[in-house]
Amino acid sequence: MPNKKKKKTVIVSHSKKMEENLTPYQGKRRSYGYFQCPDCDNSWESGYSWANMGQDCRLCDTLVYPYKQRPLKKVQQQDQGQHGEHRQHREDLCEKCEELGHSCTWEDDNY
Repeated sequence: MPNKKKKKTVIVSHSKKMEENLTPYQGKRRSYGYFQCPDCDNSWESGYSWANMGQDCRLCDTLVYPYKQRPLKKVQQQDQGQHGEHRQHREDLCEKCEELGHSCTWEDDNY
């Protein structure tokens, strides 16, 4: 992946414990994450949310960490949208993909 411009990092913390970690979930598997950009108020959900990894806001390019994460359900294996439509994972917005150098969708095929 090509080098991206430097982004402003936003850490959303709702508890004292979260100050030690960047995300609520600290496991090794992916989870379902809920994101809200504090700069432009854009919100989104993703079935490709990882511990201590954020996603770039597609509107303003701010790196945002999930404020809530939960285990995946079988139906979310393919990152289903709110209305059941399949959404493509945006590797260009994913900090985990950037760290790995390839799509994080290859990392956790056990669902």
